[in-house]
Amino acid sequence: MSRWKRKGLIIIQYKYDHRPDHVHIMKGKKEIMKFDFETWQVMSGKMTKKIKKILLELREEGKI
Repeated sequence: MSRWKRKGLIIIQYKYDHRPDHVHIMKGKKEIMKFDFETWQVMSGKMTKKIKKILLELREEGKI
């Protein structure tokens, strides 16, 4: 499992979770979005500017 904290959100990638490769974005204990980072598609929830910026930063850092 990989876990990152950014701007009040927690981004989690489970190593052996189901396909497609995706991350869970949490605020506290509540999942607010699930995101497929291979196709750059929202699987559930809603993309915000804040979340998009965080995901782009993680991609630039080579983490997702």
